[in-house]
Amino acid sequence: MESSITIIDKEKTKVSPEANIRLLWAALIMCESVNSCCEPTQLLNLVLEFDTLPEKMKFSLYVLMNKKNPEVSDENIKAMETYYAQLASSRKMKGKNQAFIVLQMQGEKWIKNCLHDYKSWVIDTCAFHKIDPLIPLTTTDMEKWDKPLLIFHFPHQDTEKRNRERIVFFSGAVTDLCQFPLFDSMICKLFNHDEFNVVKTEGYINKFLQFFNGGESKDINNSSVHFISDFLFEMPEPFGLTASQIHLVRNDFSKTSWKLFEEMKKMNEEMKEIPFGQASIEKLVTMYNSRVGPFKPLLQKTVDENPCFAQLKNENPKGKVYRIHAGISSYANIIDFYKELDIINTSEVMYIREHMAETMNINNSRLFLFLETV
Repeated sequence: MESSITIIDKEKTKVSPEANIRLLWAALIMCESVNSCCEPTQLLNLVLEFDTLPEKMKFSLYVLMNKKNPEVSDENIKAMETYYAQLASSRKMKGKNQAFIVLQMQGEKWIKNCLHDYKSWVIDTCAFHKIDPLIPLTTTDMEKWDKPLLIFHFPHQDTEKRNRERIVFFSGAVTDLCQFPLFDSMICKLFNHDEFNVVKTEGYINKFLQFFNGGESKDINNSSVHFISDFLFEMPEPFGLTASQIHLVRNDFSKTSWKLFEEMKKMNEEMKEIPFGQASIEKLVTMYNSRVGPFKPLLQKTVDENPCFAQLKNENPKGKVYRIHAGISSYANIIDFYKELDIINTSEVMYIREHMAETMNINNSRLFLFLETV
């Protein structure tokens, strides 16, 4: 199975929509495939799936759009809903005279224009959020997954099925060694961490405290180290790239970054038997430096020599820069990352840990990624 970056969020979390948009762009640039459920991808999903939705659902979305528009009065909203109800009823009537048919045709033209306006609004919203170039690279077909970005969503209703799907999915996203969770750098503010160059200094091992003690997590505000990290490479913010340019950049990265992910996947296989704690930290760092270290100059060289990135730098020399970091932590800690970001709740954490513990030691180690924007 090819390596993939996983980006998961939900509405009204600590991670902003802008941060998730940056995660999507960065992931698509550097990895062969990306799977995501977050607020920006729901816009992409609407564009791709809109034509297949039932008309009544599409009209409901159109009404919702208008309700958010302060220039549209409640009276106009009610008139729309009444007119649509009359149109739907007229379609079922028999024995229509010529005048009635003309009125119905006017109604059909009206609803067609309404739905066209809504789809145009969604596309314009994608452009506003700088994700419209990602549309041609996106699929919603989990069976085929024939494009770089696969987007999905959980059932909206708070049902038993939805809860079960979330538990199984989060468990799989963390335990599947081919998948690499990608986080915003906010985790650096929420959790104690150290960089690899600090880990190698004398006396660090004495400082390092194992996060898990008998399966129970300690207070995240104490002196425990919840993850260690290493800077991989940086690139200019890629918002100005077109879909064609994204393909060109991905082609260059396929010669370096994609090979790195294959190496990290092999490293995950080895680390799944190694506890994340003071007794093994030196072993983890040595393994990482030997397996991942050689790729770091190659990754930066790929960025520096790419003509699309050079164009972005010339057009905006003071633009934002994305700094990609690799991290090592335990499976259990990574689930806690999602909890502290308000993506899952305490009850879900308990069930997810139980599900993971059926097949592995959740205190053992694995790789993940995070993005810092400067």
